Amino acid sequence: MESSVATTASSSTTPPTVVLTAGDYEVFMSFRGSDVRNRFADHLYTSLTRAKIRTFRDEEELQKGEGITPSLIRAIPESKIYIPILSERYASSKWCLLELAQMVDCWKQGKGYLILPIFYLVDPKDVRHQQGPYQQAFEEHAHKHSSQNVNAWKEALNEVGQLKGWHITESRGEGTVVGEVLSKVESHLGSMYTLATDELVGIDTPMEEVMKLLNLGSSNEKVIVGIHGMGGIGKTTLSKAVYNKIFVKFDRCCYLEDVREALAKSDGAVSLQNKVISTVLKVDRLVRSVSEGTNLFSKYAFGMDHPPEEVAGISEEFVKVATGLPLALKVIGSLLFRREKKFWEEKLIELQGIPSTTENMVQERLKISYNDLSHNEKQIFLDIACFFIGSHKDLPYYMWSGCNFYPESGISTLIHRSLIKLDEANLFWMHDHIKDLGRAIVKEEDVRHTYNRSRIWSTDDVLDMLRNSEGSERVEVVRIDVKSRDDHDRVLKSKKFEKLSGLRYLEVQYGRMMGDFSQVLPNICCLRLCHCESIPTNINAKKLVVLDLQHSNIKDDWKGWSRIKTAAKLKAVNVQSCLELKTTPDLSTCTSLEFITFTRCYNMKGQMQIDKFKNMKTLRIYKTRITELVVRSGDIGKFQRLEEMDVSWTDLRELPAGMEILSSLKILSLGSPQWRTNSLMVIPMLPRSLKRLSIVSSSSGVPNLLELKELESLSYGNAPWIPGDLWKLPSLKELSVEYSPISGPLLQQEQDKEATSSPAALPTSLTSLHVVYCQQLNELPSLANLSNLTHLTISEVGVAEIRGLGELRALETMEIGSRNLNNLDGLENLLLLRTLTLRSAKLERLPSLANLRNLKDLEVSYCPYIIEIQGLGSLGESLSRMTIKKCPSLANLDGLQLLEALEEFTFDEHSFGRKSSLDLSGRLHKLKRLNILRCPELTEVKGLERLVSLEWLTMEGCGSIRRLPDLSELNNLKELNLCGCQNLIGLTGIHRLESLRRLLLSECWSIAELPNLSCLNNLEELDIVGCRELVEVNGLDELEKLGKLKMGRRMRVKCFAKLAARYGKRLSCTSLWVNGKDYETRGKKAE
Repeated sequence: MESSVATTASSSTTPPTVVLTAGDYEVFMSFRGSDVRNRFADHLYTSLTRAKIRTFRDEEELQKGEGITPSLIRAIPESKIYIPILSERYASSKWCLLELAQMVDCWKQGKGYLILPIFYLVDPKDVRHQQGPYQQAFEEHAHKHSSQNVNAWKEALNEVGQLKGWHITESRGEGTVVGEVLSKVESHLGSMYTLATDELVGIDTPMEEVMKLLNLGSSNEKVIVGIHGMGGIGKTTLSKAVYNKIFVKFDRCCYLEDVREALAKSDGAVSLQNKVISTVLKVDRLVRSVSEGTNLFSKYAFGMDHPPEEVAGISEEFVKVATGLPLALKVIGSLLFRREKKFWEEKLIELQGIPSTTENMVQERLKISYNDLSHNEKQIFLDIACFFIGSHKDLPYYMWSGCNFYPESGISTLIHRSLIKLDEANLFWMHDHIKDLGRAIVKEEDVRHTYNRSRIWSTDDVLDMLRNSEGSERVEVVRIDVKSRDDHDRVLKSKKFEKLSGLRYLEVQYGRMMGDFSQVLPNICCLRLCHCESIPTNINAKKLVVLDLQHSNIKDDWKGWSRIKTAAKLKAVNVQSCLELKTTPDLSTCTSLEFITFTRCYNMKGQMQIDKFKNMKTLRIYKTRITELVVRSGDIGKFQRLEEMDVSWTDLRELPAGMEILSSLKILSLGSPQWRTNSLMVIPMLPRSLKRLSIVSSSSGVPNLLELKELESLSYGNAPWIPGDLWKLPSLKELSVEYSPISGPLLQQEQDKEATSSPAALPTSLTSLHVVYCQQLNELPSLANLSNLTHLTISEVGVAEIRGLGELRALETMEIGSRNLNNLDGLENLLLLRTLTLRSAKLERLPSLANLRNLKDLEVSYCPYIIEIQGLGSLGESLSRMTIKKCPSLANLDGLQLLEALEEFTFDEHSFGRKSSLDLSGRLHKLKRLNILRCPELTEVKGLERLVSLEWLTMEGCGSIRRLPDLSELNNLKELNLCGCQNLIGLTGIHRLESLRRLLLSECWSIAELPNLSCLNNLEELDIVGCRELVEVNGLDELEKLGKLKMGRRMRVKCFAKLAARYGKRLSCTSLWVNGKDYETRGKKAE
């Protein structure tokens, strides 16, 4: 049944309106396809979907090449139940581990999330402790990924490995487990969406009568049932009971109460509409009124806040058909921009013809813009929607050019239509709803057979097509990522591609290409074979425009180079991170080349012949050992199309002469650290067209730096000096200086230059100044002239003052860290400042913050002498986050109690001196997270019991705390961490914290008694390791959600075995740790 239900009830005693949001998905499945696909995973997925449970299957919906995409970021938190199928090689997949870590993060937040692990032919202990096959996987991860990521993955596996789940063995039938999982999922979803009802004797009979009237399943008619009667007779209870019985039969559901009271308000009807539509259409926010919608529509349709008077009426009609969806207003408005009145009228009629009850109503409204695109623009749009979200535009751009799709105008049109965006790094971005539209259009090409569609983005679908020798000439774009597959799936034979004669784009990740490819893929335009162990030597290069072999193991003697040399249309070559290459490949016959990158080919040495590449636009040889760029004719002027050149961290000792005549060059990076054997000795004259210049450790300056009038970004790394006349660069917006050995002032005159009468200064055009890791730097120029500066970072330097700080009236973000800094004069004048970070400074007092009414984030850390932060109380309406860390002289935080907007407060490693209390009484009603860490002298926290919004409370390592106030009113508290509070005697009121999920009391030596915990229905973890005086904990056997219980070595209990036996039989927890030993619970730990 594909519909939604809204039930209304009217009563004089009804509670507030309830809107139940089901989100995009209810269940998220995570598994390694090669281990369980076509067997257990498909069986479970089919059973869930047949039960009308919206299930996200990552391999079906996500393209791993996109990394952690917006789809994944949205799908995991919006799902309510997670089913990780932990198979033998699950941990070898980085993507599976990333998904699992995200699941655990959501689960720890509470909000009704549930993880149901399935241990598929793997021992739960191996998962929990990363043993057996999981140990080998993590040994490999340790070499490839950061320790932070690896530790997070291990922690996630440890958490999940201790949860109650199902252990599938060779002897246990999968069908039984599927049935049990389905039952558990249905039960949990039912409890989540069920509305609370009052008990009503005899409700069954009237409920049966209503069910008969609804006649569900027997007709497609829309039915409205009214329930009327005197107040208090039970109308609301009956409607809720009916809702609870039928909501599982619908894909979307919404329950509205107090309709009469809501309609009596001025915006009541709009408010109710928004609640229904936002639930059914899965959008976070709707425009609140026609007026607000008209303003948003006008920005895109007219480029102004309001429509011209003569079209105000029709503009409101478009706002109405957009049903309050901001995305639809943007897309429709962009479509109508500068169009004739007749066009407007036609599109309005078309939109009004779309039924508001259509399941894909959002897509249908967005599709009107897609339908108006040209053929070429549609191809680019669909390519981006299916493959290139989050990708750089360079290589797709060359492919589209080679296919005559004219991407310059096409991309521009898509941007102007609000269908895509290009961010500052030239990465494609697309709203999830628009991406869904693009993929739905492709799926409509052939609903049943993916191999008849123009684009196939699912690796499983591609492999199925190749295994069955299917496919057709309709297939144009294919991506295959077989990194996590078995060896059989990694082998891709040429004969399997014979039917794909229309393929223009093929991307293979981690595959082994085998066979004769000379007669297949005749129309291939873009070939990307990345991380591949075997690459064919006889590529059909007749129409090849883009060749991407990054991270492959090709060598200098690879026979495929001879075939590539015949590619007359080749425009882009990427062999980044090909570590086996020791010389640059000979591509001299590929005279059409525009894009060349050999970045991070660390072993590539010697000369590089660039003489033939007169059409070259981009050259990147960053981090190679190339010693010379050879232009045999001596005429570098032929490279008039060159726009970007990165020759930094190479062994180049000089650049070709005549660089200054390269009039198209916009981006240039050059130079190498002085510790390298060879580094650039002299920087030649540079072209005046430069916009971005990065210089690494050059002892010489740029001869004509001051002539670079268009330069917008300048970066120095390891530079021994910075020229003092940068103020003459009128367009410079960003200046970065890192790891410089400069001792003395930042700006200096060149050593062989005579001092001029003009003082050293920075250009007034700067919007960002970044000076970090310059330990010997002791003087900055005055910043008083930088009226446009919005971002300032001065960190790990030795300056004592920042002159002119008070004149930076546009500053929004400031991070300061200098061991010699003794004042911040002028800080009080930075009225637009939103973020202030002060680290490792020498100053004793911060200037008053009273005027900084826009400040939202404040951090003061590692400032040993600071004794006062003035004006804190004046930030009550703005400051939302504050961190105070290791400031031992800071005795008072006057005004803390007035910060009514504060949501997060961290107090770390503080020495209280004589005053040993912290007063949080006052207006901290919005505080959600409170961290008081390693404060051994703290004896009292006042007002703690009044922080009614608090969700996370950590008081760790506060050894002098003896008592806490009654915490029973903290109804939102999810985590209470008091580890290391050795003198804490007892806790009052915690037995009433029904939202509590984690109670951590390890090393609380003095706690002798806890209240009965049986009412903590949501408690999932209890840690009482090291509670020496605690003998008994009552109520644990009533906690059905308790999944982790730790009791430690020094716990004063007479018989550990007896305790384990008692709790092990009566608890639902899967992890019971007593006296350093794991105990099995409920007979089977993972059962």
